[in-house]
Amino acid sequence: MWLVFNNAWLFNKKTHRVYKAGIKLADMFMENVDRMMKDYGYCCGRQYVFLPPAMFCYG
Repeated sequence: MWLVFNNAWLFNKKTHRVYKAGIKLADMFMENVDRMMKDYGYCCGRQYVFLPPAMFCYG
């Protein structure tokens, strides 16, 4: 779902109806998914990205 929202925001101007609809839908999605994810024992339904550090070996 987050990819859909991100594409709506990335490829449309802030004044476009698709951008505005993406904001409204993302808010509604967050309200519902937070409740559901907490029921399953997770902290929330937010989109978190884990980027592990790059490790190099020169030897």
